[in-house]
Amino acid sequence: MPKRPQYEERPSKLLIHCLEHMFPGFRPTPEEWRSVENALRARYEDLPRKRGSHLSTLPDDITLWSGKDLLAVLMEPPAVVYEQIPTPKKRSRQGRKRRELGLDCEQQMLVVLHENEKAAVFAARAWEEALKKRFGKEHGFAYTTIQHKDLYKRQLRPALKHAVMGYGPSFEADVLKHGLQLWSYKPGRGDKRLDLSEKQSAAARRFFAEVENAKIQTGRRFEDRSKGGQ
Repeated sequence: MPKRPQYEERPSKLLIHCLEHMFPGFRPTPEEWRSVENALRARYEDLPRKRGSHLSTLPDDITLWSGKDLLAVLMEPPAVVYEQIPTPKKRSRQGRKRRELGLDCEQQMLVVLHENEKAAVFAARAWEEALKKRFGKEHGFAYTTIQHKDLYKRQLRPALKHAVMGYGPSFEADVLKHGLQLWSYKPGRGDKRLDLSEKQSAAARRFFAEVENAKIQTGRRFEDRSKGGQ
């Protein structure tokens, strides 16, 4: 019997949530896992592995990918995965400096979000520091640019505001300390994670679901833009 992909074993809630958006009606059944595998092979096999892409660090055989690997690849901005790396220039036609790998501000933000879920609660100045640390001071974007981007202004910040209303004023600090563990709490000896109320747990789950949805919507905008330019 053919070996099944590793990502099928104990998939995280985030991975299932992502697959439900990318494959409407998806349920973790053997038949639908095979459909996902076929779709992944058609999309990623023989795809050039670009520098800076999480895909470039993975084996060609997708059956060896873990759930974390698959989630990172699915959430990665299309420009990082398969678009041609532009020739560096000092100035573009608009007079703006070109950025590393040709990523714009929101694409850089997506990369950081994929690597660190705690970034979802960053304020604009913290985002500026994160982008410059990840991509270099000469390539990162300033907070004045970040705070006007849809991913930040219309998606992440409103989601954070709603989460604080349901969770309480400590939500941002708790996410920065515990990350996704906020909504995977399981009481037990030695477990030092927060013991949340049902209302707090629901608010945290809803927030991270909204963050994942924001990633997907932003990624699709880039895909649509890329197709429109072809």
